[in-house]
Amino acid sequence: MATDSVRTDRTLIELSYQLPDDPKKKCEVKLSLDYPIAYQSESDLARLNSLLASQIFGPEYSRYTSLKEAADSAAQSTLNEMKEGLTTLCNEIELTSEITFTSLTQIMPVYNNGNFLSYNSSSYSYEGGAHGINNSFYYVIYLPTMSRITLSDIIAPEYTDSVHQMLINTLVKNLDLKNSKALIDVGYFDPENITATENFYINDKGVTWVYNPYEIGCYALGETSITLSYSDISYFIPENSPISCMLNIQTK
Repeated sequence: MATDSVRTDRTLIELSYQLPDDPKKKCEVKLSLDYPIAYQSESDLARLNSLLASQIFGPEYSRYTSLKEAADSAAQSTLNEMKEGLTTLCNEIELTSEITFTSLTQIMPVYNNGNFLSYNSSSYSYEGGAHGINNSFYYVIYLPTMSRITLSDIIAPEYTDSVHQMLINTLVKNLDLKNSKALIDVGYFDPENITATENFYINDKGVTWVYNPYEIGCYALGETSITLSYSDISYFIPENSPISCMLNIQTK
């Protein structure tokens, strides 16, 4: 990963709780975080941290000018919610076996170069049931204006259907299938549901859309990623889009 824009540091937040009368019923929260510690000026750094905090944890966290402090608060909030859920479950159902409510999160940049910063928040949570849930969300920041890049910056509205079809075709090619109907045979739902969403990141190679389990296919498929190169989508990028400068990047 290229890193020439924002300096980051790493921390690990670990919180736990167990029922007072039964230590085998417990909650665990672990959050691994890479957070910005330097960027141009102190005011720019504060704005960046506030923006990331609001995007990753929710708008109510925009008051934080430190992503680390926002993460500390969010982790505590997660633990409180899990404590409440575990207590409620144990009051409603007599559980004889050990159970641990778990929340594991990793937040880190996946692209940190020039005017762009792509952040990922990947999490695993388990609060009973057959299995836990994995989710991965991406946030692309355009540093000159300190704003999030959205789908409308990537694709002009009139071309969305064309890009949707391109994503389907690319997935079919990646899986070495005959056609889009074959996607159903390997565990995907209706191929028409594979569309360009706000969950994407950029790097030197292009734009990658990420789909979480159950979003476009069954749980067993896990996460699905589909990358379209800048040359693939150059015709669809809106005029004056911030990512226009990426069209000239030579990839290996």
